[in-house]
Amino acid sequence: MWPRRSTQRFPYSFLRLNEFSPAALLVLLIFAGGFYIVRELRIPHVEKGWVLGTYITISIEGPQARPAARAAWKEIKRVEQLAYRWNYYNGLNLLNRRQTAQLSDPDIFTMVSTAQNYWRLSGGYLDITLLPLEQLWDFERKQVPSDQKIKGVLPAVGMQHVSTDPKQQSIAFMHPATEIDLSAITTGYALDRAREQLLRFKITYASINAGDVIVTVGHPILQLKWTFQLKYPWEPGFVTPVPVKLKSNQALAFVHDRQTYFKDSQGEVFHNILNPFTGYPIHSGYRGVLIVSDSAFTANCLALAVFGAGKPLPADNGSKVRYIVIQGDSAAELKILELKPSYAPTR
Repeated sequence: MWPRRSTQRFPYSFLRLNEFSPAALLVLLIFAGGFYIVRELRIPHVEKGWVLGTYITISIEGPQARPAARAAWKEIKRVEQLAYRWNYYNGLNLLNRRQTAQLSDPDIFTMVSTAQNYWRLSGGYLDITLLPLEQLWDFERKQVPSDQKIKGVLPAVGMQHVSTDPKQQSIAFMHPATEIDLSAITTGYALDRAREQLLRFKITYASINAGDVIVTVGHPILQLKWTFQLKYPWEPGFVTPVPVKLKSNQALAFVHDRQTYFKDSQGEVFHNILNPFTGYPIHSGYRGVLIVSDSAFTANCLALAVFGAGKPLPADNGSKVRYIVIQGDSAAELKILELKPSYAPTR
């Protein structure tokens, strides 16, 4: 005999789809939303390290935060091995020694060819052939090289001495004393490559902060934008805050004349962003330039180009960017301005 069917009404009838009450739906939505917010409020996984000559912090939230961080560090260190001069056996040093090279790794060629584009856009102010000049300046001992020494190496400086062949992935120098140094733009390139690695993993949001170069992935649930507080150190005891907001998957680069500098006995300031035409520090009217872009490499190159040219310039790939500049001849006169791309102040 079949068991008798119960006539008792199901006590949790509000869970039936055909009897879903608005109140029950609201309760479930609040519960689900609360669970999502609690998950987002979890403390992100944070790792710090000294790479690319700077202190880098990687902050990631998500179920695969740890393997994602490992992949990001691995990629950053890979780019460092390729593009920094301390690695005697990398393609960059091979190129500087032999004056010509067919590169097996596309990264160096990409960085050099992109720098060549920004050299043209900036009228020659972004120049990766400054190595002969940089070797004359001693910022640790606070020594200014003589005019004679500077004039002796200037003929070897300039991207007009660098020939690139995209088909062969080869680079050649037209002057026997020309050498290149990619350290000024490597951080942006490395952080872009590291962000690509992060996107391979299941993460909610992440940021990679190298001080003056930052990239983001997504954003925390309670923040529509990332907020970063950069600093412009006019003097050791006088620091101007430079607040900036980034949307999801944006990047920024900040270039200024107080990154590495010294004062001589007369109080004149010498910073390490050199003018390829004179051999001395650039004075374009900008104290600092902050670029916000979708690419850290674009922001890095464009910030250097704008700082040298003294006016806003377009990105070489046509992407939209934001320009924030610092101007002023003294600490009391410092101004932080956001410029429109069409704004071109006189120099």
